[in-house]
Amino acid sequence: MKYNLTANQVAKIVGCHRNTVLRYEKEGYITSMRDNNNYRRFSNQDALKLKEIVSIRSPKSIGRVYAISEYWKNKKVSVG
Repeated sequence: MKYNLTANQVAKIVGCHRNTVLRYEKEGYITSMRDNNNYRRFSNQDALKLKEIVSIRSPKSIGRVYAISEYWKNKKVSVG
């Protein structure tokens, strides 16, 4: 899996703020790797996963967010 997207690029794909990307990373819904300059890099799969999670932002949907997170943990996607 390639980790080639910055937090800003993921935010642009998802349609959210960079801080939202970092918050979901901190909560463990998506993961990043560090590049040689110690910048976070995210995968295309993480961007797609976060886009789906953010699309159901309602507090009543937390169970669905967890289900989506589990689904993406087990899914292998080839993007790009």
